[in-house]
Amino acid sequence: MFDIKTVIGENGQLGRNNIKNKLQDGNSQGAENVTLYFPNAELYDETFVLQSIRRYKEVLKKDRKEHLIAEMWVLVKGEIKKFRL
Repeated sequence: MFDIKTVIGENGQLGRNNIKNKLQDGNSQGAENVTLYFPNAELYDETFVLQSIRRYKEVLKKDRKEHLIAEMWVLVKGEIKKFRL
């Protein structure tokens, strides 16, 4: 299963937990790949993305949930950035 989500919240901003929440949502839907779309490229920060992946994995471990997502793609400025989870 494949899932595409935008990371921008209703207020047009990227909140602290937006990426983590999108990954959790994709995982609960059984997605093996999640694609995140950054419509506002100025909000993209690779360090923040990596921190969000770490928080996502910590929550799964704490909740003892299975990790299904193998890869996350990030669409920003017409580029695809791939992250192995």
